[in-house]
Amino acid sequence: MKSSSSFIVTVVLAAAVSTLMGAPDGEARDDDFVPANLKGFPATSPLVIPAAAFATNGDSPSSTNMIWYEGYIAGTALAGGCIQAPVYLPDNTEIMSFYISYIDEDGGQDFSVWLTRTTNTSVAASLDLATVSTTGSSTSVRTAGDTSIQQPIVNLPEYSYYVGTCLPSASTKLISARIYFETHDAIFIDGFENGTTSMWTTVQQ
Repeated sequence: MKSSSSFIVTVVLAAAVSTLMGAPDGEARDDDFVPANLKGFPATSPLVIPAAAFATNGDSPSSTNMIWYEGYIAGTALAGGCIQAPVYLPDNTEIMSFYISYIDEDGGQDFSVWLTRTTNTSVAASLDLATVSTTGSSTSVRTAGDTSIQQPIVNLPEYSYYVGTCLPSASTKLISARIYFETHDAIFIDGFENGTTSMWTTVQQ
């Protein structure tokens, strides 16, 4: 009985260590395995948000158009509206980076895409966790990203998360947004093992 219990403990510890020693995050790396939770959130990183997931914010519904056979959402001549898509990530995971694929053929106007969280307990308390902006003009599909994530730990149900952008013309097109994340045991989310107290509510000097 004693040897059987020791074996179970060893297996559990090995699984925990392998989870915490995932490869460094980045657009070009292999996906890290992240256990799915009961809410049906994604089991692997990255979370890919396709153009088809975005919907108008209601300001100007005719200012964007989903080009289904090309797989992107584009602005129109009736510019002025914005679009957004929900983000579903497992609780207590850490957002490592935020990337987009896009086409920007507009030499006079660039556009930005935001990864935003909003509190579920008060109004107008949103925070942009990451911002990616396009530059220049090209007919090619390009990629841009942000690895400086503000408040990267996902906290449910305290916050909701979404991606938003405003496409200024028919020459600006969004193909997808991608969020790379890593999972952490709940006992480590206070940042103590990294030598930081940024996640602590009170620090004694």
